[in-house]
Amino acid sequence: MLLSALLANCTKIKSTDIGTDLLPAVDNVKTFDTTLEVITTNYLFGDSAIPQVGRAAANSVPPHMLGLINNDPQFGSSSAAIFTEFKPSYYPYHFEAKKDSLYLDSVVLCLRWNYTWGDTSINQQVNVYRMTDLLREDSAYPTNTRVRYSTLLGSRTFSPGILNDTIPTQREGKLTRQLRIRLNDDFGRFLLAQDSTPGSPYHDDTLFRQFFNGYAIVPQDGGG
Repeated sequence: MLLSALLANCTKIKSTDIGTDLLPAVDNVKTFDTTLEVITTNYLFGDSAIPQVGRAAANSVPPHMLGLINNDPQFGSSSAAIFTEFKPSYYPYHFEAKKDSLYLDSVVLCLRWNYTWGDTSINQQVNVYRMTDLLREDSAYPTNTRVRYSTLLGSRTFSPGILNDTIPTQREGKLTRQLRIRLNDDFGRFLLAQDSTPGSPYHDDTLFRQFFNGYAIVPQDGGG
């Protein structure tokens, strides 16, 4: 009889009516299960679309994200594009050779690569377009701003694992950690056809910004 009493006293209590008027809704006795829908917005610290002027300012530009992830089990799909402009370092700008001696070999957009997050074995395609909208120098833009672009200037499909390669050059020595995207020859000849005479795009900053709004660097298919 004593053994039976001990076993009865050790029985787990699945629910209770004691003090029901004092216990909160969740009383640590009854277990509740629920699902919460979470909506979030991500912000990159220091992120803005304010163009930087001069070489000294180039080192102060925060890293920008570029690429497409469409297979992450936790975060789903994410896409990051870059909208930027590259301008002459001085005005009036002129090429080293005389205009009638200029010829086009190639035109390549080079972006410095810092690091890769994600699956580096999945190919990523990046397209470069000519921007339709002009970014304002005195304004900051939210990360979800829609920037219009039109003409396709170039494209490259690559494996992110190759971005730490090195190539030798005659003028710059060795170039490392770059994403290099060749742009089409028509665009290169278009740039070579301009000059620095008054009223021409290379004469001053205002004329150059009216001449060319900048580049939209947009990820496309694939990406991990």
